[in-house]
Amino acid sequence: MYNLDYGTHDIKIDIPGNQDAAYVFSIAPGDKLIVDLTVVDGGPVDFYLTNKTAYDVYLASASGSLNFDSLYYVRDYSRTSTGMIGYTYDSLTKNELVVLVDNTGHVGEVP
Repeated sequence: MYNLDYGTHDIKIDIPGNQDAAYVFSIAPGDKLIVDLTVVDGGPVDFYLTNKTAYDVYLASASGSLNFDSLYYVRDYSRTSTGMIGYTYDSLTKNELVVLVDNTGHVGEVP
């Protein structure tokens, strides 16, 4: 899990099978989140936009401490089994959001 502050972040990361990468940040009303994610090597992954609470439930479920085999996510800003996603999200409320790059079979498609 990576905490991001305001500004532009260019990130390149290797995500082995059965692992994920989560980018957590605070967002305020009127803020814009611009996302452009591309798989540059390997097969498809799942990209999700969710909130911190849903991500915490996802982690508890993946670790086996909670039996909940789904993930709350914003459908229009998420895509499963793909090599890329791009969007602009306009925030209406204050929230902690998570951009999740999922390379597991825990939720969504098998990587």
